[in-house]
Amino acid sequence: MTCQLCQSLPTVAATPCTLVLHIRIAPIKAAALTWLREQCIEFAEHGNVLVLNNQCVAAFIRRFVDELQLIRMPEMHSVTVQIIAARASITYATLEHVYTLHKLYYLIQSNEITSLLSEGRLTTHFQPIVSLQSHNTQIYAYECLARGNDSSGAPLRPDRMFDIARHSDLIFYLDREARASALRHAAHHAIGEKLFINFIPTTIYNPEHCLRDTFRWVQELGLKPQDIVFEVVETEQVQDVEHLKNVLAHYKEHGYSVALDDFGSGYSSLRLLAALQPDYVKIDMDIVRDIHCNSLKQAILKAVMQMTTDQGITVLAEGIETEEEHAYCVAQGVDLAQGYFYAKPSAVPLKRV
Repeated sequence: MTCQLCQSLPTVAATPCTLVLHIRIAPIKAAALTWLREQCIEFAEHGNVLVLNNQCVAAFIRRFVDELQLIRMPEMHSVTVQIIAARASITYATLEHVYTLHKLYYLIQSNEITSLLSEGRLTTHFQPIVSLQSHNTQIYAYECLARGNDSSGAPLRPDRMFDIARHSDLIFYLDREARASALRHAAHHAIGEKLFINFIPTTIYNPEHCLRDTFRWVQELGLKPQDIVFEVVETEQVQDVEHLKNVLAHYKEHGYSVALDDFGSGYSSLRLLAALQPDYVKIDMDIVRDIHCNSLKQAILKAVMQMTTDQGITVLAEGIETEEEHAYCVAQGVDLAQGYFYAKPSAVPLKRV
């Protein structure tokens, strides 16, 4: 069974179309009418519905939102826009192209993301994860981090890339392609160590369908499931813990390990630890920062170490930047670590740190 959501990116029509705006909030409608008249844009008004013919979707929506400063208004979510191709009739099929104004605006802004995905400009950098209890701090694994370039070749900020994708409902596609890129580049570099691959749990609505391609890629690339750790990120967004348990169980059933990222960064960390029983927990960098001289952070780490050791869970300290942080984590028996103290992410994985 092929999931159609996986196969095609949402796009905005490039040719002039008819736009049907449904504006229920009176002040926004009044501002819209004033602006349309000032811009000499012809429209038909039917109650709360405004119909504009022969409009370039991207250009109109950008001007409409930016010049009325609607992006700052929560009510922007209540405005809907229907896009109808020129000379087309309104049918049930046209309902496929109805958006909230907020989503449509970000979908237009995300043109760089859609082109990045469609043109294969997403790549992967690797940051070493080291074993703190081994001789000479050996590399244990690599975290795979998504990176992208714009059409001119300039790098895109990863946080900005994912933020745009999230607002424009492209996060599913970006997260999926990031997993694919990580696997392809790891196979290309013949990495023998473990791989930590991020995934956003809200993008996987049905693990049996959504992860089928991921498992196939692993097999086709000659990688081993036991060498791959899928890392849950954005845990603060998790609303349905039972669903996430099912996703992680599906990974484990197929021989993969799972990790919980940013442990200790939110109130839900302990709840998720108990519910999900991961193979690894990654201590949030805010706890690691200056831990050698902060007694409260030291107490938190000791408590985490006791809980996880009893359960056979491996602890990884994130964001280590100084010799003092490194030495403290070694002394406390922390298993693994990563951070700029050892190495920054790089396109070609480092063989030693």
